Amino acid sequence: MIKIIAIDKIKEKSIKENIQIYLDRLENRQKISIIEIPPAKYYNTDNDLTMIEKAKTLEAEKIIKSIKSFKNEKNTLLIVLDESGLQYNSTDFSRLIFETNHQKDLIFIIGGAYGLSDSVIKKADIVLSLSKMTFTHEMIRLFLIEQIYRGYAIYKNIKYHH
Repeated sequence: MIKIIAIDKIKEKSIKENIQIYLDRLENRQKISIIEIPPAKYYNTDNDLTMIEKAKTLEAEKIIKSIKSFKNEKNTLLIVLDESGLQYNSTDFSRLIFETNHQKDLIFIIGGAYGLSDSVIKKADIVLSLSKMTFTHEMIRLFLIEQIYRGYAIYKNIKYHH
């Protein structure tokens, strides 16, 4: 089983539709559940670091609570998405998630507008970067789900990868 815990909902219709395409392709092949956590309110318009850190801390508490609700230490691999993380090519990512997934459930964490609190990053078994560039949380969710599908196609030798 693969779980994705993400801050905020997908609002952009085209992104939502594209995510659904990959979820439909994976249906009956690989179970993916998505847990959406409402973002903390950022009351500051000047990017006040104190307000941002408070918001990230509030989001972290919700994420950690969600992780604890279904994380079994021995049978779960926690993968946090952060720009400082490791980068994999698609073949290595496929190996990571599908060779591991036979033995462990996977939980992916996607942060909100200002990223993740260090308290969440420190809990990760793997910190993963999909790019050194910055993208919206909506786009990252689409990219992650597409890469999960691509990884599945590589693992099962389905023609999609090339």
